[in-house]
Amino acid sequence: MPQELDTSTIAILLFLGVLAHVGLVAISKFINPVTLLAAVFMLLSPLAVAEITGQVAAKWARVYLTLLIFVLGLFYSKHYKLGPAFGTFLVFAGMYFFAGVYSDLMFQAIKFKGLYIALVLAGGFTAYSFRDEADLRRGIRVFVATGALIAVIMLTDFVKNPAAISSVGRFEPWGIIATRVGAICGPLGITCAFCALYDPVKMWKIIAYSAGGALCLCIIYSGSRGGLFMAGIGCFIIGLPVIKRPFLAGSVLVGALLALWVVTTLSSAGTEEATSRLTEVNFDSRADKWVYGRELFADKFMFGHGWVYETDKRETGTTANMHSMYLQIAVEMGVFGLIIFGVSFATLMARMAWVLKTVRVDRRYNELAYYAVGLCIAVFCYGIVESAVITGGTIVGLLLPFSIALVDRISEFIREDQAWALAYDDGYDDGSGGWDHEGHDDGDDSWDHEHNADDEGHHHGDHESPGYHDARWETHDYAEEGSVDGH
Repeated sequence: MPQELDTSTIAILLFLGVLAHVGLVAISKFINPVTLLAAVFMLLSPLAVAEITGQVAAKWARVYLTLLIFVLGLFYSKHYKLGPAFGTFLVFAGMYFFAGVYSDLMFQAIKFKGLYIALVLAGGFTAYSFRDEADLRRGIRVFVATGALIAVIMLTDFVKNPAAISSVGRFEPWGIIATRVGAICGPLGITCAFCALYDPVKMWKIIAYSAGGALCLCIIYSGSRGGLFMAGIGCFIIGLPVIKRPFLAGSVLVGALLALWVVTTLSSAGTEEATSRLTEVNFDSRADKWVYGRELFADKFMFGHGWVYETDKRETGTTANMHSMYLQIAVEMGVFGLIIFGVSFATLMARMAWVLKTVRVDRRYNELAYYAVGLCIAVFCYGIVESAVITGGTIVGLLLPFSIALVDRISEFIREDQAWALAYDDGYDDGSGGWDHEGHDDGDDSWDHEHNADDEGHHHGDHESPGYHDARWETHDYAEEGSVDGH
């Protein structure tokens, strides 16, 4: 069981914290520091709910990182204008927070809901911190590496004590309950799938395939149907662009089927409870909570209860899990909250539709657009059976606002691209059709040699050229402003 921190432990943690901040400043020249902090948050998230000695320290570090990510993301990105999708979702999150004011336990409600709105801001400004396409793709690599570390941590417990899974029937590494295993591994598995499909570097493909397979193994052994459903939906959506390449799509499908066969073959008798429930289509484990939630909603259907809690685990009260984010919203905010959420969701869908329509013509951001949309929809689908999506301190709670803001950020990349291309094509043309070295018309009907050399493989009309594709992964100097409008 976790123990309270003593004075010496706190002093050591403070010293390590100072060193970590100094190291963050030093490494920020080479890597996006906000992305790195988000990765550390995701790494600490499972440790904070595990039955280990450092659980309490991990909980407090997770809270601090949530606030630090938001503050650093805000000033690092210099992005003070929110997009419509994330902006409306932030309005909903704000109303969800203020709903705690009229609950029975106001101060306790504000504390728990405050952790969630801080997480929403952290996730959103993590997405806004990406300054360009290459920065975003490197950030995804960081998340893949984080997923690999988490998979190693979880499977280490299985290797260390393989008999433990037989005692409970479902894989619960280091005391992390099976449902949380699915919530942790699902979204990270989606990110690994993206890197495995689209990263041009073979080393990262190998890491992504290995980490994704290990995370999938953890989900299957845990018997988390919600986690498997989330991973399946997300991977299917991000894989849609691959359909135009049948060989790659076929190899991925064969690899997935082979992995499932290996898992089935290696599954011991102790995992039958976990693997068999993956094929069951029933919600008996949630029936009581859902019935109770409907009763609470009927009791105060207009504005809800503000915050629903239970005192069996903590005397001061902790959030009562309705096992559905939508039911949780209905119970705590009523019809009023559902309307606000509906407006936010409709705005997001409209933004997604515009982005996907645009990338059908200009395919530069095609892969990233499907990643953002796939991750977002997958987490929303997971919310049907879990409330962790709107709970502070969770990976899915971070990645939902992250994916929503990423849809906005990609749309900004597209608009900046279009504006640059329009200005580049128009220039100062006087109608004669020629350009001089500075972009002014010189009356000649042909492009000068310098312009042709500079434009080869980089003009926005040729997004599929190998030279331009490689430029997406070039190193960015984070000590300088390196993109349009300082992003």
